[in-house]
Amino acid sequence: MGEISNNLASSLSKIDSGSKIECLGRYVTTLQTKCSQEVSPLHPVWIDNLNSDYRNPKFSLAFSEDINQTAITSVSIEDRVIHPNAEGFYNIGTLCPETGYKVTITYEQNGIQHVATDFFKTSAPQQFETEIISLTPYSVKIGITCDKAISDNNSEIEIKLGDYSYENVYKTAKAIIVSPGKYEVEFTGLLPVSMYASVILKIDDNTYNANELHFAYDLNKLLELDYEATHTTVIVKGLKFNESYPDNNHVKWSLYSGENKLTNLPYTIKGLRPGEARESIFLIANRENFPESDIWSWSPKAEVFNASLKITDVGPSTIALAVDYPEGDAPVKTIHIKGDNKTFEGCKAIISGLSPETNYSFKAQITLEDSKGKYFRNASANVNTKKLELSTLQPKNVSATASIVCANTNLSSYETGSGFQWRKLDAPESLRSNEGFAAIHNGTMEGYIKNLQTTSYYKVRAFYKDSKDKYYFGDWVTFDPSDFSYFEPTVHTYGVENVSYNSVTMRGYVLRGTDDIISQGFVYYPAESSKKSFRLVSKTESSSIVLADGQLITATVSDLIPSTDYICTAFVETVSGIKYGEEVRFSTPEGSGIETIIPNEDEVKPVVYYNLQGNSNSEPFKGFNIVIYNNGTTKKVMIK
Repeated sequence: MGEISNNLASSLSKIDSGSKIECLGRYVTTLQTKCSQEVSPLHPVWIDNLNSDYRNPKFSLAFSEDINQTAITSVSIEDRVIHPNAEGFYNIGTLCPETGYKVTITYEQNGIQHVATDFFKTSAPQQFETEIISLTPYSVKIGITCDKAISDNNSEIEIKLGDYSYENVYKTAKAIIVSPGKYEVEFTGLLPVSMYASVILKIDDNTYNANELHFAYDLNKLLELDYEATHTTVIVKGLKFNESYPDNNHVKWSLYSGENKLTNLPYTIKGLRPGEARESIFLIANRENFPESDIWSWSPKAEVFNASLKITDVGPSTIALAVDYPEGDAPVKTIHIKGDNKTFEGCKAIISGLSPETNYSFKAQITLEDSKGKYFRNASANVNTKKLELSTLQPKNVSATASIVCANTNLSSYETGSGFQWRKLDAPESLRSNEGFAAIHNGTMEGYIKNLQTTSYYKVRAFYKDSKDKYYFGDWVTFDPSDFSYFEPTVHTYGVENVSYNSVTMRGYVLRGTDDIISQGFVYYPAESSKKSFRLVSKTESSSIVLADGQLITATVSDLIPSTDYICTAFVETVSGIKYGEEVRFSTPEGSGIETIIPNEDEVKPVVYYNLQGNSNSEPFKGFNIVIYNNGTTKKVMIK
């Protein structure tokens, strides 16, 4: 306000160009003119989307602040007016590479027109791009894409391929024009162990460097280390080349372990653990005319030792498991299977007493031990037990006081928690039922009840009791013991276990019928022989339980011949004769250094004497003797 002082210009120069200045008083017009001369106009600026590529540079403009009454009126480049597109970008068109250009911007601010000048420089021509089209051990085909602006169909392009390992060592080849800006070139006579890079493009008199092109043929596709491995040893035999490998005119190969040259192959690495690689085998390739070497290495591993725990059978209460691990020289010390709070030694386990329709988890641990100590391999498995099937059948009355009780079930023959409960039909509910356990064969559960009374009716039901003492019952079935018939004894051969070169454990099932059992046991003999040997099992009487002692029978014999096929069968003898179970065939493995001794027929001697109850004696006794001889034969002798 007031007079225009002499220092107005100095004061105005200190005001920011973006500030708003209001002029008041009688010198308004003079003051406005003075301000417009002294305050710098608001200059437009480049924004982030400036593209200075010489082939199609583009940019847009804006002011540093949003100022009212400010607008760009025209833009020109080197006196050529350009206009923005719908998105506000100024597209210039193709310019010369690596060249500076002046941009003139005319804009209006507060009714006053201003002119601003700016400069930008176009980029250089792009360096060409390369790609590997094909690669063999001894050649490479390279594709090149370059700028059309610096090449055309008449350009002669020369490619230099440099060896990455050696400076200033190049191979040169002429490129073939595929299309404008696209070329292909092939180099032959390469070495598979070399790394190549530093491709140089020469077009006419101009040379352009590309980004380094690194490549080398994978040596492992060309040759591999030839070795054999066990769980503890690696035997290096040499190198194994495929059919495309050339002669050694240009490359000489040598194998080393550390600093030791492997000239006397095979080379053995001992003391390894399964899957371990303790030494590296180096391949040194000496190339012709160069003292330096390319080095490749392998770390041969001992054979891997992977164990798994397999479920071999599953029922409602029994699960059979087996540890599966590779055969070899791994120093296995112990194998344990754990589950249901039980631990089993060995690679097989049968776990019974389980609850039906329940999930169980099992773990196996294999302990290995060498000079460095113990180490372990673990495996696990999960499985659900099946739904229990238990259906009581009508009993078979074998006499006025004894009955065979039966049930259909899917319980395993290994199950010891199966049985029957029975009681008189008119007994009070508060009276506890009689109970005894039963044996199972092929889905049939059977037991034997004695000391029944012909004056009473009875009812019976099958049950299963798991390891937690939880009962599962079948339905009650009523029967009259006085209505009896004659029944033969029941005998089954379950199978064999623990087969070695000279021994086996046989398992069977015997249930008496109407007649008392005189003897029971197994018959076993070579499959091609007519001779039979008897192994008798003792039996005791019991009238208080369903499962009579001797219903489940086992016997182990240790006089077998190695590498021989055998047949065994369970038998039961009554006054009516001998009844046999199913025949089971098994084979003994070879004996390690054990010579089989066949007794001389002239030296046949008694080995043991059995009475009718299965009791053995080394000397004969009065009465009926079952005599077993050293040649496997059996005779029945009466001694008075």
